[in-house]
Amino acid sequence: MVSVPEQVNTEDALLLVAHLLGIVSLFGVLTVSTVHFDFQMADVVTEVGGIEVTAAAIAAVGSLGVAYLLNDSSWDDYTDNEQYFLLGTVALHVLVIVSDEAQEFVTTSEFASLAAAGVALVGYIVVAQLE
Repeated sequence: MVSVPEQVNTEDALLLVAHLLGIVSLFGVLTVSTVHFDFQMADVVTEVGGIEVTAAAIAAVGSLGVAYLLNDSSWDDYTDNEQYFLLGTVALHVLVIVSDEAQEFVTTSEFASLAAAGVALVGYIVVAQLE
């Protein structure tokens, strides 16, 4: 059995894995797929109002939202800089999900995909670290 150190929040650690899988696929850094099933994170799961929603988008946005809810914190608990990062992270996720042009730019440019993934990761860490 693997023991987890006390200072590691298990929920945040599991959500971080989901968030990482979501952002690397959503922003085109890596292709994430399953071994035994014909399924990739970039596959469209559903369509809402003409917007294609992928498994990557659900994992990235869902894990960010769940991390925020699990921390039992309010918006005022964050510093101004943390609030800006959170707003930027959410805006980046939404922009890539709803705009075909933004998605194409981010997924075809190596620099843009790594930068977007970096911003999304820092945004997640800001959400997850506040207790």
